[in-house]
Parts: sequence; structure tokens; C-alpha cells
Amino acid sequence: MTDDLLSDRYGRARRPKWLFPIVAVTLIGIGVAWSVWAALPNVDKPITSQLYGYDVTSDRRVALTVEVHRTDGGKAVCSVNAQAEDHTIVGERDVEVPDSDEKTVLVRTTVETERRAVAGVLKGCVLQP
Repeated sequence: MTDDLLSDRYGRARRPKWLFPIVAVTLIGIGVAWSVWAALPNVDKPITSQLYGYDVTSDRRVALTVEVHRTDGGKAVCSVNAQAEDHTIVGERDVEVPDSDEKTVLVRTTVETERRAVAGVLKGCVLQP
């Protein structure tokens, strides 16, 4: 009875029947669009790389191992650096990766540093023309 009194006094709030389907379709469309946008940059990259490991061998040297995956096995150049405890770059080097029939290779290199480093960092790899 209270609901009837309130409805008579203030009117009945009604949602349009089309509101839920429109909101649902809009949200699904936004989700699909975001998924496509997020996936496109990672499709068929010609080269990918990651730091496989590093070892601070002395106060002036860091040894790094980089894993490089190339779709065509062509020449590449990888940039690596060494960072000190305060995050400054204390050494850097570009490493050439020769052509190979292997699509995935491990490249080992050392970086000479100006002072003790605490980390080896891979900046990235690019294919050479």
C-alpha cells in the first residue's frame, strides 16, 4: 500500500526498455575495440629481444646475455648498457648480431664501465638493412 501511495504522489520512475541493450552493446563494442588496439602492436614484429641475464664480473665490467628472435634471421644491432646503484648509466655498447639461419640466438657481450655497476640493461634491438 505504501508503494501505491508513493507512486500516486510522486509518479512512477520507469526506465526505457531500450536502455539496457544499448548500454550492453556499447560496452561490448568498447571492449572489442580495446582488445584489437592492444593486440595490434604485437603482431608479427620482425625482431624481439630480451635480457637473458647479466653478471657484474668486476668493478669495471658487466657481462650480458641477450636473447634475440628475428623472423628472417637478418643482421641486427642491440644496444645494452650498465647502470650504477644510483641508476646512472656507467657504460654502454652496441652489439652486432650477424645473419643466421637460426631465428633465435643468444648473444654474449661485455660492457666496460667507468665505475662499479649493479645491473645490465637491454635498451633494444633493431634490424639492419
